[in-house]
Amino acid sequence: MNCLRQTLTQVEETAYGHHIQRLMVLSNFALIAGISPQEIENWFHSAFIDAYDWVMQTNVIGMGQFADGGVLASKPYAASANYINKMSDYCGNCQYKKSDRTGESLSL
Repeated sequence: MNCLRQTLTQVEETAYGHHIQRLMVLSNFALIAGISPQEIENWFHSAFIDAYDWVMQTNVIGMGQFADGGVLASKPYAASANYINKMSDYCGNCQYKKSDRTGESLSL
């Protein structure tokens, strides 16, 4: 996934990512991959230069993983590839079909 590759590369190089990258790419991937909310929050703390508790707990645990019992958000803050495509330039060369909602379809 181009969005994940580019985001992880940027975070590794700069220790920073904007909210689309944090919530719509990294947290979304962790949510659908079934990664423990505490494990992904710990990773965010180690990877981001601005990883303060009040930000990471709210954004990662509450919004990104919907793991706070619905205190912050009423539903998981998950995004489709169509939304990521509208908010970024990641999807242009991606091998996955951004219009497909499920499956492993490739745009080959």
